[in-house]
Amino acid sequence: MARSGRFRLKPELRDFVKWAESLGWELLSKPTGKNHWVLYHPRAGRVIVPSTTGDRRSLANAKRLIKRIEE
Repeated sequence: MARSGRFRLKPELRDFVKWAESLGWELLSKPTGKNHWVLYHPRAGRVIVPSTTGDRRSLANAKRLIKRIEE
């Protein structure tokens, strides 16, 4: 994890990002203007991830999207 200490991620989001990084995804350096994070993969492109996990399905939907891209 190259970004240690630079970002304040909520625990659920931190675990999700660790999982995505294990698949080769990279968290871009800062959130978008609407406070969403961008995960980037050189082969697959970008996936937008909400910084708040208010909707319990948001991270599950992003995880499904990454799994679909990885297939």
